[in-house]
Amino acid sequence: MPKLVENTSADVVIVGGGIIGASCAYSLSKDGLRVAVLERHGLASGASSACQGGVGFGLSTRGYDLRLRLAAIAAYENLVTEGLDVEFRQDGILYVGEPRQEETLKAHVRVFQGMGIECEWLDEKALRNEEPAISPSISGAAVVKKCSNVYPMRVVVELIRRAYQLGARIYTETELTGIEMMHGKASAALTPGGKIATDKIIIAAGAWSRLVSRFVGLDVPVWPLKGHILVTEPVPRMLRHFVSDTRYEDTVDSMLEVEVGADGPVPGPPQLAAVLHPLDSGHILLGSSREFASFDRDVVRERIAAIARLTQQLVPGIAQLRILRTYAGLRPWTPDGLPLIGPTQQAEGIIFATGHAGDGNTLAIVTGNLIADLLSGRETTVETGPISPDRFVM
Repeated sequence: MPKLVENTSADVVIVGGGIIGASCAYSLSKDGLRVAVLERHGLASGASSACQGGVGFGLSTRGYDLRLRLAAIAAYENLVTEGLDVEFRQDGILYVGEPRQEETLKAHVRVFQGMGIECEWLDEKALRNEEPAISPSISGAAVVKKCSNVYPMRVVVELIRRAYQLGARIYTETELTGIEMMHGKASAALTPGGKIATDKIIIAAGAWSRLVSRFVGLDVPVWPLKGHILVTEPVPRMLRHFVSDTRYEDTVDSMLEVEVGADGPVPGPPQLAAVLHPLDSGHILLGSSREFASFDRDVVRERIAAIARLTQQLVPGIAQLRILRTYAGLRPWTPDGLPLIGPTQQAEGIIFATGHAGDGNTLAIVTGNLIADLLSGRETTVETGPISPDRFVM
């Protein structure tokens, strides 16, 4: 049964209790706004509980995307100074490629170093010292020290806890059933237990944001992008870094080349890469895969087997570990690879914080900060034109 809402009011209603909605709730509550969060299931029940936790950027990231991600890392650093323990570990991300890719990887390292971004190339000896478990067939790797990782579910819990302490009301098991508009402006969020009068509604519903937007006659281009994760038994300090092979960036780029038809992205072959995220608990999260499969979250055995093979090629010791569980999640994907952050001019009072695809963890805190800045009229840390929800409007 949905949690009782009754007829009440709020300055802002946030639709979605994942990492993005939680960040918005915390940032807006700090601004003194009366916040209500609606989550149709439990907190972090979507992509936030079915993902890895890398925070950073790839070696080929440039331009606006890089500026946004650097601001995102700075936002996490500031969050930690506020005393929130979200298992933020700035140990760097290790990028590994085949020997034939070494010169390309080294060139990326030099570019970052020229920008003042702390990054270095590890030769074979240095790599063995840093990560003895890496396959002996790999003779070097790039490490971007600014990059980091978090435990996404811990982020959600801590942000919601702080927001609640600041007065936010959290309604779990409470589905948004409609948005009331008066004279073209948002006036209430409707639920089975009652309505919340408000003139601002933030759609942070992840892969389901397109469906929510239809309540106000919009059809934002956000579609579910499926991914699989394996969880190993705990093996403390088997890996010191978050490790990614260079194919991960290739899988991201390949998704941006898909044809988007009237019914959404046209499904193609799944894209796979080896990504390993060691947790403080000793467990290692193994990924990753990308494919369009609508809202299907069933685990596909072939994807799990392929991820296991790829990660074992990077870290042979993975083959000796038991896999405790597997799961699949849905990332909110947009055609240009950038999120939708900010108000839309198409429906007054409707604000979007969605479409982060595989970067929800990286961009979570900066998204909440940007939403708070935009609603308050403050200057934002990065320009928001490239992530405007109205950039797709013809």
